[in-house]
Amino acid sequence: MEKTPAGERASFALLALALFALYLVTHPWRGVHGDALIYVTRAFAPPAVLEGDMLFTHERQTLLTIYGLLLGWLSHVAPVADAARGLALLGGAVWFAGLVLLMRAIARAAHLPMIVALCMSALVALAPLSYSAGSSFLAGEILAVPRPFAEGFVLMAFATLLEKRWLAGCLALAGAMAFHPLIGAAGAAVAFTWAALGDRRLWLVAALCACLVVAVATVSNRLDTFDADWLALLRLRTAYLFISQAPASFWVDLLLRGVILFIAARLCFGRLRLLLRAVLVASVLGLLVSLLFADLWPIVFVTQAQPWRVLFIPAILAPAAVALIACKGEGPATRVTLALIACALMTRDVPLLSVVFSLGALAFHIYPPVVRLASSRIEAALWIVATAAWVGFDLMNLVAFGQILGNAPDGFSLPWSYLWVLRSLALPLSVLAIV
Repeated sequence: MEKTPAGERASFALLALALFALYLVTHPWRGVHGDALIYVTRAFAPPAVLEGDMLFTHERQTLLTIYGLLLGWLSHVAPVADAARGLALLGGAVWFAGLVLLMRAIARAAHLPMIVALCMSALVALAPLSYSAGSSFLAGEILAVPRPFAEGFVLMAFATLLEKRWLAGCLALAGAMAFHPLIGAAGAAVAFTWAALGDRRLWLVAALCACLVVAVATVSNRLDTFDADWLALLRLRTAYLFISQAPASFWVDLLLRGVILFIAARLCFGRLRLLLRAVLVASVLGLLVSLLFADLWPIVFVTQAQPWRVLFIPAILAPAAVALIACKGEGPATRVTLALIACALMTRDVPLLSVVFSLGALAFHIYPPVVRLASSRIEAALWIVATAAWVGFDLMNLVAFGQILGNAPDGFSLPWSYLWVLRSLALPLSVLAIV
């Protein structure tokens, strides 16, 4: 591996810090809410309060992570709010460090300059990264929960494995599991799939392990299904556990991310291509297992394992893969493909249109008769469509937001980062990836 000059490393580090500052601006700390309430209360509340609360009597997730130990230690040195905020920012820093390390490893594997790694990091940091059925979970949240730590360690693991540093990769995956077993298991599943794509004998090992798990689960009565009333309550209160209840926007984003990763994998070579393919295969398997054994035949153990958690990985890699397509592809077909991807992103509010544009991007990349249709006129027309969708959906929503804020009571404030859900920066970012 070629050594990077000291001056270039310093410049890369400074620009990465600038991107981290931008990431914090667009992902501000919003207080203790959601799952953070469980972790923070468990760490700071008196034992008498926890013992008398039914939630904490039956709650087990905080006992499966070292995150609670960190919060417990901080409870002796800082107030609740400061400890939660500090740990949330530390989690964001770990996540962003993992992101930059992975993007740098990908740029090296693709033989691209380090500036491309920073562009890919920017695309990911500013992209919408929801990945659950109910948009309940976002990759890289600034929240007092262990997920950002685990996600960051998974990204570090992929970066080291991409560079064939096996021990460091395994240790990073172990760190991810220590913080969040489900996220760590998702990263390990992708890593195993990655290895199995390179050595097909490992699929036999996977089949044997699956049989062993089923046998043990059967003996220990872990294949029990839900009581009908309890299942109905779960489907109502925790709909994100059941993929079949996901809104159309979930499937639209999933299709677009899959198309982007598939195209990028065809343009890359070696271990990077295998990594992108492994993410696709593991994501499809995670979805199938969730649909079969959490939705159609709801087994308690599988529902608790949440195999769909693997979807946080394509959510992170897909925005970066747009830059890979721009850098590795060439000719009018690639430019039209990128324009179709931009159209698919801009029309996410109209699911059918977004699906058509996503499939069109796939067709323009792999189907020769369609490739021959590529021209500068078609490319220009598609960018006009993308721009019109951007104006039509996002700017109108911005006007509506302005009216809401104008009629809001005195003292009401809304962090401007909430406006990012409108994707107002998505079109300029797509153009940046192409340029």
